[in-house]
Amino acid sequence: MNFKRVLAYFIDIMIVSFISVLIFYLPFFKKDFDNYEKYQQMEVDLIMHPNEKISEDELNTLEYNLNRASVPVLIINIGMMTMYFGVMQYLLKGQTLGKKIMKLKVVSATGDDINPNLFMLRSILITSFIPNLINILLLLLTNKETWFEIYSIISMIHSTFMFIMIAFIVLRKDGRGLHDLIANTKVISLKKE
Repeated sequence: MNFKRVLAYFIDIMIVSFISVLIFYLPFFKKDFDNYEKYQQMEVDLIMHPNEKISEDELNTLEYNLNRASVPVLIINIGMMTMYFGVMQYLLKGQTLGKKIMKLKVVSATGDDINPNLFMLRSILITSFIPNLINILLLLLTNKETWFEIYSIISMIHSTFMFIMIAFIVLRKDGRGLHDLIANTKVISLKKE
């Protein structure tokens, strides 16, 4: 079932990403999209032409500007992920589209009904909500140097948390991830394996 969980999550991420991209292509976001695309193209050019001399400060400035240009994308993504993994999963009684396809369902570890707050908590834990929110605030409120210092630490903490969350799913006999333990939930198979 652990493989099915990973596949269901992958399907869900593809669905949310597709919808987020469609939203970002709306005319309302054209200026933001053009700005993001400009910095992304500069980064691609740098990767494709590594012989060109560029200072570390220029590279850091490019990375900072690309991240600042991605703030609208991050905001859309946070909203979409929260709605999809929190609200929609609650309305579909413990299933996302990926879980429906893989015949999985989130239930309470105690057998009680899951309230919307637990789905929101799970959503916040599995969707990078907190690191993305911190990143947005740092990009909007701090300078390049402060952003690099703080966000590098946040990224390491987040990566460690995600690794532990996945390790729990893979290594625990009951397949419960760290987010399941915190929210007191588990994922069950609706089809006998």
